[in-house]
Amino acid sequence: MVDGNLPTIVPRETRRGNMIIDIPKQLLNECRQRGVVVLAGAGVSAAAPSSLPSWNPLNQGIFNAICDRVDSYLSQPEYTAQIRSEVHERRNADLFPPDYQAQILAESFGDDYFRALQAVDIPTFNSAHFGIAQLARHRIVKAVVTTNFDRLIEKALESDGIAYEVAYEPVSYMRCAQSLSNMTANTPIQILKLHGSVQDHRSMIDTLKQRLLGRNDHLAQCVATLLEKHLWLYMGFSAADLESDKVRNKQVHQPSAQQMGL
Repeated sequence: MVDGNLPTIVPRETRRGNMIIDIPKQLLNECRQRGVVVLAGAGVSAAAPSSLPSWNPLNQGIFNAICDRVDSYLSQPEYTAQIRSEVHERRNADLFPPDYQAQILAESFGDDYFRALQAVDIPTFNSAHFGIAQLARHRIVKAVVTTNFDRLIEKALESDGIAYEVAYEPVSYMRCAQSLSNMTANTPIQILKLHGSVQDHRSMIDTLKQRLLGRNDHLAQCVATLLEKHLWLYMGFSAADLESDKVRNKQVHQPSAQQMGL
C-alpha cells in the first residue's frame, strides 16, 4: 500500500498479521529519480478476488470444456477419456504447449476462438493491480508492460482517477513510441500490452504462428526506450513464453538496461 510519501510493500502472506516491509530509502530514491516500469505477468491477475487462470490452466480449461461438450453431445460420458489421458501425458512431458493447442483451435474455429478468450474481461481487480495504481499515482511507476489480455490494471487506475494510455496493436504502439520519446511529468501512464487486449479480439496473440512472427517494430522501440530510461520491476512473470519473443531476444540483454525483480 502507499501511505503519504512512503510506499510500502505488504506481502500476501502477511495480510493475516501486522508485518509491513518498507522499501529501502536508497532504492526508493532511485525509483523516484529514474521511474519504474512494471512487467506484469499472469500471476498479477491470479490472486483473489480476480482469480484469473494463467496460460497453462486456461488452455487446460478450454480443452476440458471441449471434451465435456463432446461427451455430452454423444451422451457418452467417457468418450473422450483416452484423448484426455493422452493429452495430459503430453502436457506433462512438455510435448503439447499451450500455443500449439491455441494454433489448432484458431485454425478450427477462427475468430470465435479469440472471442471466447474475451471471457477474461472481468471487472474485479485485486491488491496487485491496486498496488500498481498507487505507485503510478505517486509517479513512481511510469509504464506497465504486460503479457495479460485482461484490463484489470486499467480498471485499477480508473478507480483512482489516474490518466493512462494503452497500446495493444500497431497504431497504438506507434503512438506509445512517440509518447515515450517525448515524456514529461504530465505524460499519462503508458500501458504496453504485448499480447493484445480483450477489448479487441483481433489484437490478441495466443497461437504458435503468431508468436513466431515476432513483434511490431514500434513495440520493440517502446521496450528499448523503457529499458534504457527506467528500472524494471517484475511481478507475477515466469518468462515461460519468451523463447520465441523477438523483443526479448533483441532488447533484454542490452548492457545499458538496469533492472530489478521481485
